[in-house]
Amino acid sequence: SYSVEEIFQTLESVDILQITHDLLLELTKRGSRLEQLRAQVPTVIVTNGGNEVVVYSSLDVQRFPVPKVPVVDTTGAG
Repeated sequence: SYSVEEIFQTLESVDILQITHDLLLELTKRGSRLEQLRAQVPTVIVTNGGNEVVVYSSLDVQRFPVPKVPVVDTTGAG
């Protein structure tokens, strides 16, 4: 497993990051980590299961609804 510091070092070369809400909480539970993440990665896309998708960019924060569909198989969905 990687430390939070190692993960943030790796993100220095990332332009777009798609991350789950749960993992984002793990990475940012130390206060201002979300702002550090947003400063390092130009576009951060946060998914949260069947809830809205939030896109953080250098310009603004956008929220997109997720359509309700019947779950058939979640294999490979994450």
